[in-house]
Amino acid sequence: MTSTNSELKPQANEVNAVIDKLTEHIANNQDRHDFLDILHQFRHTFDTSTATQAHVTIHHTIPTADARPTSIRPFYKTPQQREVLHREVEKLLHDNVIRGSTSPWASPVILKKKPD
Repeated sequence: MTSTNSELKPQANEVNAVIDKLTEHIANNQDRHDFLDILHQFRHTFDTSTATQAHVTIHHTIPTADARPTSIRPFYKTPQQREVLHREVEKLLHDNVIRGSTSPWASPVILKKKPD
């Protein structure tokens, strides 16, 4: 399958944003420039098609003392919003970012459009 330039542009912009984020903490301008050169040289190795995450094995608890679990029912969503939510949840489940739960604690999801 061949890609056109218009198909590659959004990914290139995404990679540029990632590269900028990776280098913004470097105070020395020459060091930042050198690092940017290396990252741009290997920009083709960036994969922005899937979410990435760090894997940690730290287990923690959230002490709630004797507070009773709070459970709020979901807010109304249009059929289109429900479909978007379903796709996002499936994607996050597939990528092991989230997992199913039977916890008595629950809060509703709020969908917010990304600013363009």
